[in-house]
Amino acid sequence: VQIIAHYACLVQIIAHYACLVQIIAHYACLVQIMAHYACLVQIIAHYACLVQIIAHYACLVQIMAHYACLVQIIAHYACLVQIIAHYACLVQIIAHYKTLFMFYVHFLFWFME
Repeated sequence: VQIIAHYACLVQIIAHYACLVQIIAHYACLVQIMAHYACLVQIIAHYACLVQIIAHYACLVQIMAHYACLVQIIAHYACLVQIIAHYACLVQIIAHYKTLFMFYVHFLFWFME
């Protein structure tokens, strides 16, 4: 009976250790789940980094669009400068014809005298 009781005690101890093994396996499973979520967090952080990079390039595109707008404004003023130069040329032509006209009038008065 004592031997049977001793073996029964050993069986209880083995059962107790089997229970501990199950608990350890359960915690190992939890550790795997935590590692999985840590991996997901890293993936999310990676995509957040990509979003920041995309936002940075979007900002650069806005800056380029701003400079393109400035280039258009400069081109517009260059066009205005060309128009002013054209009118300055017309003024010179008018002044030239005025000089010729004055010479013609002077010649007429001289010829009529």
